[in-house]
Amino acid sequence: MKSPLRAKLAYQKLRDMIVSGEKFPGTRLIPADLEVELGFGKVPIREALLELGQRGLVLMEPYKGAIVAYPPTMEEIQEIFEIRYLLEGKAAETAIPKVTDDLIAEMESLHEKMSEHPKSAEPYFRLNRQFHMTLYQKSGMEHLVSIIKQLIDKVQTFRIRHPFELEDYQRFNREHRDIIDALHARNIERIKELTVANVRSGFETLVKSYDKVIPRQND
Repeated sequence: MKSPLRAKLAYQKLRDMIVSGEKFPGTRLIPADLEVELGFGKVPIREALLELGQRGLVLMEPYKGAIVAYPPTMEEIQEIFEIRYLLEGKAAETAIPKVTDDLIAEMESLHEKMSEHPKSAEPYFRLNRQFHMTLYQKSGMEHLVSIIKQLIDKVQTFRIRHPFELEDYQRFNREHRDIIDALHARNIERIKELTVANVRSGFETLVKSYDKVIPRQND
C-alpha cells in the first residue's frame, strides 16, 4: 500500500479517536506508540500528525511533542456555528442543481441508519456528518467543504463531552426527513433553509446540554 494512502488511513483513524473522545484532550501522541497501536509505519504516522495539526485537532508543544488539542470554549463554539450557518447554507444551495436520485437514495440510507442509533452519540454523529457531507460535496466547492469539515470536527471534540437526550436525536431525524423530502422536490430555497435550521438545532441542543452540566451564573 502506497505511503499517501497509508497516511490518509492513519489520519482518519487518529482523527476518529480524537473526535469520539477516545483520545482525551491533553493526551500525548507518541509516534512510536501510535505505530504499534494503529499498525502504521513512521512516515504515515508523522504525516497524519502534521495533517491533524494543520486542522487544529493536535498541538505541538515544547518538551511534550504532539498532544490532543483542547476543545473550544462555549463562546468560540457560538462563533463557529455563526460561520457554519453561512458556509453550510451556501454549500447546500450550490449542490442542489447537481443532486441525483442516487445521491438522495444514499442520504435516505444514512437517515435510516441514524434512526437505528437514537441514543448513541459516536455512530450517530459520524453518520450525521456523512449525511451533510454527501450533500455538500456535490457542490464541487472543495475548499469550502474542507473548511466545513474542520469546523464540524472542532465542535465534535466539545460535543462528545455533553451528550444529548433522546428527544434531541428524534428532532434531528425529523429535520433530516424534511431535508430529504425537499431534495425530492428540488426546492432550492427550502433545502437551504432546512439545512441551516438543522445546524442551528445542533447548536441549541448543545447549549442546552452544556447548561445542564455547567449551569450559567446569574448576572
